Amino acid sequence: QGLKISSSRAEYFNQTGLSNIIVRELMKNSDLAGRVEVVRNSIPKNDERHIVTFATLVNAIQLVYEDLETRVQAIELSKYLAEFFNELINLIPELHNYEKRAQSKETSLIGENFMFYGYVAISKVLRDKENWKEYLPLINKLDLLKSSKVWYGEVIKGGKERGYAIINTSESRQKFINKIVRMFKKVLNEKTA
Repeated sequence: QGLKISSSRAEYFNQTGLSNIIVRELMKNSDLAGRVEVVRNSIPKNDERHIVTFATLVNAIQLVYEDLETRVQAIELSKYLAEFFNELINLIPELHNYEKRAQSKETSLIGENFMFYGYVAISKVLRDKENWKEYLPLINKLDLLKSSKVWYGEVIKGGKERGYAIINTSESRQKFINKIVRMFKKVLNEKTA
């Protein structure tokens, strides 16, 4: 009837997409349970529970794991991602502490919904590493400051006076994923060298 539903809601109703199957599994079998916003496309400042939207997770998985072809692969991946996000949420205070998240969003990407494009990209970099959990803390070595030149103009706009805003387009998501992968591989190589 002309009522628009958010892409998060629309994705949530899509039960056949492989990425959707994965996100539903994560919502049942990982610490993301109760933390995924399924109605809206963004997370309001005063939302204490949700850390990522359904649409963002689905989109991130589609962009990063584009070679996903079967339901079996999807279930396999969801098991790994459940473990990955459990470790991640435990590691990063912003993902389990609302006050820290609200405070950090002023200056950092680490607790942002948009950062899940980066987290999913990092999950793929680490997936084939036998002892991947020990490399996860390297995320804390990444330059995730909104004021960083690395992100300005491609991922972040605005500035100190007006506040920073995230540019959330398909182009900026892809650039963000590519840069996060490069940055993470660099710190990973330094650690394993």
